Amino acid sequence: MGNKKSKKGLVILLLLLAVVLMTIGFAAYTQTLTINGTVGVTASSWDVHYNPTTGVVPTANSTATATTATIGTGANGANTDFSFEVTLSEPGKVYEATIYPHNYGTITAYLNQITMSATNSTTPAANIDADLSDYFAYSIKYDTDTAITASTAANAYTGKSLAAGAEVPVVVRVEYVQPATADKLPANNQTITVTGSLVYSSED
Repeated sequence: MGNKKSKKGLVILLLLLAVVLMTIGFAAYTQTLTINGTVGVTASSWDVHYNPTTGVVPTANSTATATTATIGTGANGANTDFSFEVTLSEPGKVYEATIYPHNYGTITAYLNQITMSATNSTTPAANIDADLSDYFAYSIKYDTDTAITASTAANAYTGKSLAAGAEVPVVVRVEYVQPATADKLPANNQTITVTGSLVYSSED
């Protein structure tokens, strides 16, 4: 009986010793790795708008003088709006001007889209008496690209970069075209609304 108790005690002692040894063994293989870093983030800014100093520059092709032609505050912020008002008195008259989108920020800007369109907004509507495309033409030319005209007004330009501190010339043109036949001339004064947009993004 005493022998059995001794054996049991020995077994328990050995088991306890094994647990202790396993614990010690596990602890011997524990290792902690640390990470310590210092990161500096440079100040950045996003600011693309027309250059108000250069303003609006009529080109040598202009044969009509605008009543107003200004760079001003628009829905998208200060100096994001180019507005002009001009009367084209007869076929052959042209108003053409250059404006300069400028990247005042520190982040490269990419031109995602450029559009231009025209609609006859004459009132009353009964005075709209000729097809606009017969006697009116418009275009917008970005830098050295081909001008966007009435037939390509929905073209999208992608990947044109504008580096920080850089600017590009944009030429806007409206023209009273000589129709093929006299009956296509407007009999009443017409009011034409021209709209366009240059959409820039921080990603190509």
